Order: sequence, then C-alpha cells, then structure tokens
Amino acid sequence: MFANLYGLRYFAAFTAGMVVLYTLAFVLGVRLKYFLSEARVERFLAGKPGILGNVAGAVLGAATPFCSCTTIPIFSGMLETNVGLGTAMSFLIASPTINPPGLILLWTLFGWRTMALYVAAVFFAAIVGGSILGQGSLGRYVYEIFLLDDGGGRPNAKEMLGGLLRFLRAFVGIILFAGLVATLLKGWKPTEGTIESFSSLGLAAVPAVVLLGMLVYGDFILLVPIAHSLILKGVPEGTVFAFIMAASGVGVPSLILLSKIVHKKLLLYYVGVLAALLILLGYAMNGVLS
Repeated sequence: MFANLYGLRYFAAFTAGMVVLYTLAFVLGVRLKYFLSEARVERFLAGKPGILGNVAGAVLGAATPFCSCTTIPIFSGMLETNVGLGTAMSFLIASPTINPPGLILLWTLFGWRTMALYVAAVFFAAIVGGSILGQGSLGRYVYEIFLLDDGGGRPNAKEMLGGLLRFLRAFVGIILFAGLVATLLKGWKPTEGTIESFSSLGLAAVPAVVLLGMLVYGDFILLVPIAHSLILKGVPEGTVFAFIMAASGVGVPSLILLSKIVHKKLLLYYVGVLAALLILLGYAMNGVLS
C-alpha cells in the first residue's frame, strides 16, 4: 500500500514538474525569439559556430545541475532560438552527466585525478557527439517546437496563452507516458550484484553496462556512491563510469520526451553516437586507470 502511494506521488510530482518546466521552456523560448535576440543576449551560444558552439554548449551543460528529463524542455527552448542543433546537443549530453554538486562528491570519494578524468570524458562525449549530431543534414529531423502563429511581430498575451495551450496539449500524452515509465523504473534499479556480473564479461563488459545504463533512469549525484561501492569491490573504474554516464545521460524516460521534439531517425543517431562514444570512453578509462 505504502509503495503504491509512493509511486503515485512520484508520478504526480514527475508529471507536474515536467508541465511546469515545459511551460517555462515555452515562455523562455518565445522571449529569446522575439525579445532577447534583438539584444543579442543569446550570443554566448548562437554566436559561436562549429566546435566553439559545441564547447560553449558543453560548458553551459556542465554548470547546470539538471537530470536527463529536466534537460529536454531546455533543449527544446534552445532549438527555437538561433542556437544551432550541434550546440544544443552538446548541452543535452553534458548537462545530466556532470554537475557541480556531483563533482564535489566525485572528488571527495575518488580524488582529483579520477574526477578530472571523468570531466574530460564527459566533455569529449559532449563536444564530439554534438559536433557529429549537429551536421546540417540532420537539422531537418527536428520538429517545429512552439506552435506560435508567427506574424513577424511580438505575440500578445492572448497569442502567448493560445500557443502555450497548443504546446502543452501536444506534449501532455508523452509527458504522462514518460512519467509512468520513470515511476516504474524508479522502483527497479540494477543491484550492485547485477553490475558486478556484467563486469565479468571481459571485453564485452563495457558495451553491456552502457546498454544496461541506457535502459534505466538515474541521477548523477545519486549514482556516484554506487560507483564508489562497485569500484571498492574490484569492478574496473572505466566500466563503472561508462555505466554512470549512460544511466544519467540517456534513460528511457528522457528518450520518450525527446521523441516529441526530434524525428526517430535523429533519436536513433543520438542513441547510437552516444553509445559508441561511451563505450570508447569506458575502454579508454579502463586503460588509464588500471
């Protein structure tokens, strides 16, 4: 009974939180499009082409303490402004896999060398992944986001309210579904024994834990103590951190939400590119930290 009540509360909190975040993303995106662009406030991101934009997106992502689901409405807001797809993708990859509070915990438990290596790995994935996913040919796989009737001028209150209602109506089903999946996954997490058994697969361990991580939903700061316990039990550090990056950075609920913003082809590219990079980084970190 108590478990069911907790699950219902979590579902309600998750969906309500996402509705609030999507409302804020809508308002912010419209303001950026019609107001802030005139003052060039978004130049920090929009004015940096190519690799500089990817670096800027990764830095901004690293500075924000968001989980993978929370980044989706912010990502959608970026796409409505002059921020390029590659820059937004770098933000989307970096934001949930690294944050200032988590870094403090990482430093405390593992020391500065391991923390620095993890940060470098995340930035590599965010910058390279954003650069690959930001190719011009992939831009056509982004859906129109804000559903405003753009007459060329600034929208009045009535137009804003109408656009917001259409925007939320378009997302409400997918938010409820993502909330249901997140609630189910919240009650099921792989045990340390599960991950330990994956680590016994030899060279196949890293791809296996990356796949496992992509199927669950976890917050970076909550996963760091689990990583510490696994490493103390002898699981290779690169294998553990590959799992942490996958679990915090992808997650099924965030992919469900993302599917409403980008076409399934771009979603598959996103998952494929990120999985390949995390597997590569897992092997590399095992080599450096062994």
